Amino acid sequence: MKDITIVTSLQDIRRHNMDGRKWSEYLEWFAVTLKIKSPMVVFVDENLVDFVKEHRGSLKTKIITQKLEEIPFYKYKDRMDFIIESSEYKKKIGCPDRIECNYSIYSIVQFSKFWWVKEAISRNYFDSDFYFWMDAGLSRFFYDMDINQNYPGEEARKQIESIKDKVLIQVSMFPYNDLFTSNNLGEEYLWDPRSYVMGGMFGVGEDKIDELCSHVENTFEKMLEDGNVNNEQIVLGYLYKKYPDLFIEFINDSRIHRGYELIVELSN
Repeated sequence: MKDITIVTSLQDIRRHNMDGRKWSEYLEWFAVTLKIKSPMVVFVDENLVDFVKEHRGSLKTKIITQKLEEIPFYKYKDRMDFIIESSEYKKKIGCPDRIECNYSIYSIVQFSKFWWVKEAISRNYFDSDFYFWMDAGLSRFFYDMDINQNYPGEEARKQIESIKDKVLIQVSMFPYNDLFTSNNLGEEYLWDPRSYVMGGMFGVGEDKIDELCSHVENTFEKMLEDGNVNNEQIVLGYLYKKYPDLFIEFINDSRIHRGYELIVELSN
């Protein structure tokens, strides 16, 4: 059974100036995320290289350095800034006080994750055929997971073998059950503030990454044409309903919103 590679990134976007979340908090979370016993491809600015090396130790790791302005979706910054500054956009977008509605760099990082995974797959440093994206700060959802064990666990690996032709996502039943149970979400959902698909972690096989990225970019481009900037979780929620055969879902049926139970489930 081949190794499964985790792809992650941490970028300093000065978020403490946006919504108060501190860089020091992210570094604490990232330090734990880096300890996961799985091959890992890490995209960071060169000033975090030593940090990654320190916390990865002898674990299989490939570090790729990129400056903030070099990350995949930075090319859209001017168009996004123009939209965000529009009064018409502020009137139409749901909950305009959200970070993604005011700071383009936040969504630039969030959408870049799909292309970071695509690059890791194309280079295939660790001879993997399935990859997980994991946000740098998701260790805060590890709960009592034993990070000293190989990840994913043996049973999870067996199940992953059967879903390599799908994109694995985590879908929350609550608190937006109307979105979860809907048979279709039209383009109006792309203006919605409610995320029921969780973008912080998803899995994809080497055969499906191009299709996923194509759908994401086409939808993102359509949003910009319509004067819309929203987060990547909304786009995933839209695509999940539009192309159901592309996805397989892990359903979070607890009432703990943003619990990321999939992370722990995969450790078994």
